Amino acid sequence: MCNLFFLKVYNGWHIPKDIEFPNSLRLLHWDAYPRKSLPHRFCTENLIELNMEYSQLEKLWEGTQLLANLKKMDLSSSSRLKELPDLSRATNLESLEVFRCNVLVELPSSISNLNKLYDLKMWHCKSLEVIPRLTNLATTFINIEGSSRLSSFPDLPTKIQNLHVTVTAVEELPASLTYCSHLEIVNLSGNGNLKAFLTDLPTSVRYIDLSNSGIERITDSIKGLHNLEELNISECKRLVSLPELPCSLQ
Repeated sequence: MCNLFFLKVYNGWHIPKDIEFPNSLRLLHWDAYPRKSLPHRFCTENLIELNMEYSQLEKLWEGTQLLANLKKMDLSSSSRLKELPDLSRATNLESLEVFRCNVLVELPSSISNLNKLYDLKMWHCKSLEVIPRLTNLATTFINIEGSSRLSSFPDLPTKIQNLHVTVTAVEELPASLTYCSHLEIVNLSGNGNLKAFLTDLPTSVRYIDLSNSGIERITDSIKGLHNLEELNISECKRLVSLPELPCSLQ
């Protein structure tokens, strides 16, 4: 198997204790991988895609690995995953999926410099508390839904177009949103701890959803959002008053 490039295993629970993967692997796809980590001598140098959905992994490996060829990593629904590895050498990583990783507490700071990462999926990570700066990422869509322990979120890529931060413990928005000149959709529904919407948003914003949030005040600068077409404030039971709104609202 020294020249094996692609390995796909679906729901394979019985594997020998001394299993080793060939160094030649380009793609490893193993649904419901049963071990707590990959083998100690697992070689990542040639790996392009790692797909370990529904695994029993608690971590992938120790230390920093050679990951220059890695483009996709999917660990979604790995309910026991406690940590992600150092990804500082994954300079060509384009897709990272960690949604429904229920015990994952933080994303590593090393993802901050992954400037080719355009697909980041991290919703329903119930224990997630820390997300590093995302300003250098290539993604235009951020979805942080159902991370109920997340009380703040980081500076975002300036090219972001769609922002969904819903059903979290977030208390305020980063001031850097002002500079996200391509931002069109802002969904902050279900954030009960979000009491004030005071961040000045770029005039590119077309849609804002604050429904079922703890909002008490909305910034006066909202009247300057001349492209705003829809503002959803349904079930905002703490909202006392509204400022002057833009004429563009439908």
